Amino acid sequence: MAETKRSAPKEPEAALTVQAPSGALNLRSGPHDSYPVRAQLPSGASVMPVKMIKSIEVPGWTPIRAGDLWGWADSRYITPEG
Repeated sequence: MAETKRSAPKEPEAALTVQAPSGALNLRSGPHDSYPVRAQLPSGASVMPVKMIKSIEVPGWTPIRAGDLWGWADSRYITPEG
């Protein structure tokens, strides 16, 4: 069986802003509250959306990159910059 190479997620151009009413937004390792928290992003932080290779879309969750980390954030607390 041939081995399939996996590419890293690709980033689109437009930045997003964290708007967390509690002051911080959890960046999770998967698209659900049950996944571990990778980091807490402060409200006002600029993040980049990540376009998944196979168009993985999960309603209510946005894949994002924050510095060297990437993960999933609750879409209710992510807004376009500008």
